[in-house]
Amino acid sequence: MRLWRHWPGGLRSRASRPGPMPQSARRIAILCRRSSRTPMKGAAMRILIAHNRYQQRGGEDTVVEVEAANLRQAGHDVKVWLVDNDGISGLASKMNAALQATKSPAMQRLFDTVALPFKPDIVHFHNIFPRITPSVVEHALHMGLPTLLTLHNFRFICAGAMLMRDGAICEQCVGKSRIPAVLHGCYRGSRLGSAITARMGLAFKAVCNRNPGLRLIALTQFARSRFIADDFPADQILIKPNTVEDLGVGDPVRDRKVVFVGRCSPEKGVDFLMRIAPRLLDQDIGIDVIGDGPALGEIRRNGVPENVRLLGHMPREEVIARIKRAAAVVMPSRWYEGFPMVLLETYSTGTPVIASRLGSLAELVHPEKTGWTVDVDDEEGWIRAIQQACNNRDNTSMLGRNARQLYESQYDRIRNVVLIEEIYQSMLRLRNDQRSRNRI
Repeated sequence: MRLWRHWPGGLRSRASRPGPMPQSARRIAILCRRSSRTPMKGAAMRILIAHNRYQQRGGEDTVVEVEAANLRQAGHDVKVWLVDNDGISGLASKMNAALQATKSPAMQRLFDTVALPFKPDIVHFHNIFPRITPSVVEHALHMGLPTLLTLHNFRFICAGAMLMRDGAICEQCVGKSRIPAVLHGCYRGSRLGSAITARMGLAFKAVCNRNPGLRLIALTQFARSRFIADDFPADQILIKPNTVEDLGVGDPVRDRKVVFVGRCSPEKGVDFLMRIAPRLLDQDIGIDVIGDGPALGEIRRNGVPENVRLLGHMPREEVIARIKRAAAVVMPSRWYEGFPMVLLETYSTGTPVIASRLGSLAELVHPEKTGWTVDVDDEEGWIRAIQQACNNRDNTSMLGRNARQLYESQYDRIRNVVLIEEIYQSMLRLRNDQRSRNRI
């Protein structure tokens, strides 16, 4: 099954002619076209990956590294252009970044210094906020380069990037004005910052609508649906999931405990686990919480249940070892998760998942097949699911085997590389068809 084709209209449903090309880009485009080539199917491609790193390393940074490594291992020539935010610290630098959040001629010139010597067949953007900006994406299109961007979060439709406000799901701006985001200061509590972020998102949507050759990758059907609801062009949004390395199957006999892995913050639901933990104590069921975050302080002040262990940050090898011994991994999220890497890692180890029946998690976790889904903050439902995971070992083992099979059939490294190669090749064909029409 080719996931990236699962969207209406098909890849060739719209012309791929970009918006008006500035005169400054014409000479660069000519140089790129003179040196361009179209690799045959299965041949190595030159792929330029562009990513604005986060100040605090997160899942998106890991995805970029994993994808680049997988493509190199498949024989492709990959160059990764990384931009960081380390220089944005003082007031002057922050104001300059704000003024250039939608258009940065300096970043366009820096992109040229990377792209022109490398002569990429494909340009693949990941995070572009705040420094790369939508203007660089359009600049790559004006150079005649097949271009795509992965939508890792909801930043382009939500200033806070999470579609969440005051601890609850919020879609007030989706398909509508961004004024609520500004009024509520959804970007780090700042109205000015929210206005700048909202303007950047609208600018990127305009780039998409001006340039139907641009392709976007959503990680799930649910995420794709939110962008379509905000009037992003549906026939430009493909679907390709994340991937992780094969971590190997865990222990055949699991401990009577479940594991939470991630940032300990209110939207992740760690406080909810503290509420239900005492009701699991009499059945000798434990909860391990791996990770740091702002919620831990209040949890410690309120008292940690005796069957809960707050383990803090741990080396990845130890995290995986604990997942392999757990009856299940729990994800009681209150927000629309993107595509959690820990979910794929859990499936890879043959461990089932108990997750909130919400957003992409409801799509990724299959009830009674790879785990359980439960309504957000439903105490009785969560207690029942955790009890089933720990008490019914035969059923839990079956769900773990199913999770492992799903990983092998949908999410392993080789399949993921094939999916992205098919997307790249389809974009090259689309570009060549357009050139052929232009010569007629």
